[in-house]
Amino acid sequence: MMYLNEPQLSTKATDPLKAQVVHAAKTLFMTHGYEAVGMRDIAKAVGKQPVQIYRLNLSKADILANVIIALNSEQIAELPRLYAQVTGTTLLDRICSYLKQLYTLDVQYLPIRSVGAAFGWMWSKEHEYRVIEQVGQLVKPVADWMLDAGLDDVPARCIGIWSLYYVGYRQAVIHGGNADDCLDAIKPSLRFFLVSPEISHEDLIARRQVEEVTRLNEARLNWAELASKTGNWELHIDTRLIFASLGAAKIYGLASDKFDLTAIQHMALPEYRPALDACLSNLLLHDVPYDVEYKIRAADTDEIKDIHSQATFDRERRVLFGVVQDITERKKAEKELKRLAQTDPLTGLANRRHFMQLAEHERLQSKRYGRDLSILMMDIDHFKKINDSYGHHAGDLVIQSLSTICRNTLRETDIIGRIGGEEFAVVLPQTASHLAIEVAERLREAIADTVFSLEPDVTLHFTVSIGIATLTDMQNNIDTLLRFADKALYDAKLDGRNKVRLFSGND
Repeated sequence: MMYLNEPQLSTKATDPLKAQVVHAAKTLFMTHGYEAVGMRDIAKAVGKQPVQIYRLNLSKADILANVIIALNSEQIAELPRLYAQVTGTTLLDRICSYLKQLYTLDVQYLPIRSVGAAFGWMWSKEHEYRVIEQVGQLVKPVADWMLDAGLDDVPARCIGIWSLYYVGYRQAVIHGGNADDCLDAIKPSLRFFLVSPEISHEDLIARRQVEEVTRLNEARLNWAELASKTGNWELHIDTRLIFASLGAAKIYGLASDKFDLTAIQHMALPEYRPALDACLSNLLLHDVPYDVEYKIRAADTDEIKDIHSQATFDRERRVLFGVVQDITERKKAEKELKRLAQTDPLTGLANRRHFMQLAEHERLQSKRYGRDLSILMMDIDHFKKINDSYGHHAGDLVIQSLSTICRNTLRETDIIGRIGGEEFAVVLPQTASHLAIEVAERLREAIADTVFSLEPDVTLHFTVSIGIATLTDMQNNIDTLLRFADKALYDAKLDGRNKVRLFSGND
C-alpha cells in the first residue's frame, strides 16, 4: 500500500557493470568523500577504462543518486528486523523507536547522505520518483500505525513526519550528531503530526514546502562555497567539538565527519601555529578580531594551501563561528604580479627599480655592520654595431647570454640587475675593492671567451667594459656609488674597451 501518490516505476534487470560502478562509488565516496572522487577513480576501481563508464550515460550525480537508492534498498531489506525491534506502547513511542532505528542505519553513511541531501535537487525525475517510492516503503509502518490509531489524512501526516526525519538527519550532517541527537531534534514537532485532530492537508503541504526551501538553500550554500573555495566552521569551546560545512571540509581535504579541532590544528604548517594560537587567545580573552592568513598541508593530497580565516566569538553560547577561504591561487597570482613588477622580462634579472631597492638594503646592512661593499657597472661593447649588423634579435640574444654568464659566474648573494638597454649593474656584498677587481676580471674573461651561434654558419662573441666603485664613505647612497662606478666604466671605454677600471676617488 502506497501513501504518497508517487508514480510507479517498472523494474528492469540491473546492468552488471552499472551495479559494479554503484558498489565501487559507494566505497570511494565513503572513504574519500564525494568531491574528491572522479570518474577515472571509479573506472579504476572496477577495472575498466573511463570510456566504458561514460558509455553507461551516468553522470557523477547520477551515480550518487544510484548509491542513495542502493542504500535505501538496504534499509528496506531491513524492515522485518526493524519491525521486530520496535518498542513502546503509545503511537509516539513506537514511531520514535522505529525512526531511531532508521537513523542508526543512516548515520553510518554520513559522507554519502550529507552530499545526497545537498545535491539531491540535481537529480533527474526518474531518480526522484524512485526515491519517493522507496520512502513510501520506509514510511509504511508509520502509516499503518496511524491508520490503526484512527488518525485521518494519513498521507499528509506521513509527508510531515518524513520531512521531520530529514530535519533530524541534518542535525547529524551539520552538527555531527548520532541517532539520539537526530531523534531529539524532531521529537517536539513530531507530536504535532500525531495528536492534532484538526491538522489539514494544506498545513502539512505548506510545512513540507518550508522544509524543501530550507534544503534547497543549504544545497545552494554548499554549491556557492565549493565554487568560491570558501567554507564555514563552528567550534564549541567547552566540548571542543568543531563542525564544518562541505566547503570547509574540502579545503582541508577532510570528510565532514572527520573534521576535528586536533586534525586541523596539526594541518597548519609548524611555523604558523604559534601565531594562530596567539590570535585565537586574543579573540577569546580580549575580543581582538581573528583575521589570519597561514599555510596548511591538505590531508588528502599533501598540497600546501594558503588559507585566510576569520572568526567571531559568541560569549553567551561560548561558540566560535568562522569562515575560511582557500586563497592559494590568489597568492600565486600576487606573487607572479610582484615578480613581473620586479623583473626585467628579457633576462629575468632584477629591473632597475627593484635593483635599486635591493642595493640600498645591502648598503644599509654594510653601514650597520661595518662591512665592505662594491658595485660593478657593465656595458656591452659596440652593442649598436651588433644590432645594426645582425639585427635586434641578435642583440637580445647577446643580452640574454650576458645575464646567463653573470648568474653562472657570480655568487647567489650577489645582486644582478639590468638597469638600461645594454647596461648591467652588480652589487657585491662583503667585497673589498681588490676582491671586486678579481671578480670583475673573471666575469670579463668569461664573457670574452663565450662564442655562440646565431645561424649554422654565423658565430658571434662580444665583450664588456666594467667600472667598479667601493663603499668607503658610509654617507654615500646607491645613486652616488653607481655614479662613481659609471665614471670608472667610462674610463674603461676610453682605455680601449674590454677593460676593468676601479674608481679612484680622484676623478
